[in-house]
Amino acid sequence: MKKSQKGFTLVEIMVAVAILAIASVAVLRYFSQNLYSLGKSSSSVKYAFNLKFYFTECLRKHSLPITSDDYEDTDIYKFEDGDFEYVFVFEKAPFVDQYDVKIMGIEAVKINIEVRDKNTGKKVYEGEAYHLFRKKR
Repeated sequence: MKKSQKGFTLVEIMVAVAILAIASVAVLRYFSQNLYSLGKSSSSVKYAFNLKFYFTECLRKHSLPITSDDYEDTDIYKFEDGDFEYVFVFEKAPFVDQYDVKIMGIEAVKINIEVRDKNTGKKVYEGEAYHLFRKKR
């Protein structure tokens, strides 16, 4: 006479644990990648907001409008917050002499922008902007 079998065999339990382990590794990897992306994006959002603020502050401190003739040399402005260093370099826009935009009464300066992470020293943003304004009379 055979006894009726109750429960699971050792092999069945080992297979179930292996499947559960494989599934949990995939889920944990997905969450860790999302957390990493969230951390990266939040820091870029932080410096982007401050970059706009410091850019405006830099223009205000520079007392624009001025003339492009003031830019034989470069003017450098630096700002810092807890995590980032912001560097703005004002110079004469290269197209001012090239295309004779002064005839139209327009002046322009080129502003090179760089943001560095103070903890790692890595450059997190680099760009340039052109500021156009009417010529002083």
